[in-house]
Amino acid sequence: MKIILDESAYSSKFLSLLETTAEYVIAFGGRGGGKTHHIILKLILASFSNDYQKIIYVNKVFRNIKNAQFATLKRVIEELGLKAYFKFYEGDYRIVNKVTGNWFIPFGMDDSESTKALDNPTIMWWDEITQGSMDDFLALNNLLRTPGANPQFIVSFNPVNEKHWVRTFFFSENDAYKGNVELLKDVFVHHSTFEDNEFIDQQKYLNKLNLQIVKGEANLECDRFGRWGNVKKQNLFIFNFDQKKHTCQDVTLVDNEYIEISIDFNVEPMTAIVAQRDYYNRWIRYVQEYRIGPSDIYELCERIKEDHDTTRIIVTGDSSGWARSYMNRGHKKGYEIIKEELNLEDWQIKTPKGKPANYIQDKRRLANYILGLHPDIKFGNMPFLFNDFDSVQCNAKGEMNKNKDPQKAHLIDCFCDHLYTFCKEWEHETAKQTDIKE
Repeated sequence: MKIILDESAYSSKFLSLLETTAEYVIAFGGRGGGKTHHIILKLILASFSNDYQKIIYVNKVFRNIKNAQFATLKRVIEELGLKAYFKFYEGDYRIVNKVTGNWFIPFGMDDSESTKALDNPTIMWWDEITQGSMDDFLALNNLLRTPGANPQFIVSFNPVNEKHWVRTFFFSENDAYKGNVELLKDVFVHHSTFEDNEFIDQQKYLNKLNLQIVKGEANLECDRFGRWGNVKKQNLFIFNFDQKKHTCQDVTLVDNEYIEISIDFNVEPMTAIVAQRDYYNRWIRYVQEYRIGPSDIYELCERIKEDHDTTRIIVTGDSSGWARSYMNRGHKKGYEIIKEELNLEDWQIKTPKGKPANYIQDKRRLANYILGLHPDIKFGNMPFLFNDFDSVQCNAKGEMNKNKDPQKAHLIDCFCDHLYTFCKEWEHETAKQTDIKE
């Protein structure tokens, strides 16, 4: 029986995937790209072949199959109006094509007892192969030797870090997006992102994906763009900073905008960052870092006066600057000293007086939100801040862990305090525009 799919059932961008007869088929990319849907279409078409077909669909954990591949297979078959041609075995998740007698057989890598069901396979499909090992793959690959068949091993996944065995095994050493023809010989690669999926509302999906990214539940490079990511330390306080994306060597101050300086108080060394933005927060620039120690606020103020026109300065920081400190001469309040030393007016100091509930967690969420979504935020050469971004982690409460090195993380405080003071409204407006609910 020959099945002809209506053109509305598939995307033209996946036609090559549906038609390829390559022995190894690699379908990867960002979340929501449509690869699973089209692989299943390919398998359904194969099941209607008059030739013998035994299609094995694989998951790392067998119990996950019910709500993953099995459920999706059922749904797509029903959407195509082909349910009458198939029998579904809910107990063990097998599916048989009643017309041809060809089978879909599930397999979990954690169920060694079920390997007897894998005799004489013709097609194998392993979704989320990045969860398995190379040894697992090789063991299954050795079973694809059914006489008279044209075997295919299909793997699908969202890319993870560039050091993963899937990257080094399936892809060219010189090109992370081309198949490893030297090893696999007959290999086909298909890459997709949500922008290739014609069956979803792409803008709504992007909004949801962005929200997952800024919450740390997804990765910008891997999950949105479908690119291999770098190996990163887990649980970073700032997890959405991308040095390639966010840095620019020629970041400079512009004459017609105020200079905003964010200061961290009662710490050693004295730290501050210098920033600029336009009134509507359409662009944000971080141009300079101060990290002076051993020192005090007075020396920091001298440095600032040397570098900047203080009549165009607005100062911010955290609420501790309103408390008297043993670290300051005369035990004065930090902001009082800054006002006197820089000859500032009251309006030039814009800071919170007190810390609301979940203040630290809110600053972290805001910083990662803006780094993940803001279209035009750039940093100049700020090596100490970048090092903090790459190394400072958070504790179970979502606060910065400063125990390992008390001299670290203070520049992050400056960065987060600046955003909290000046850019919170941008987050709220963006959330409204994109229908993202907090």
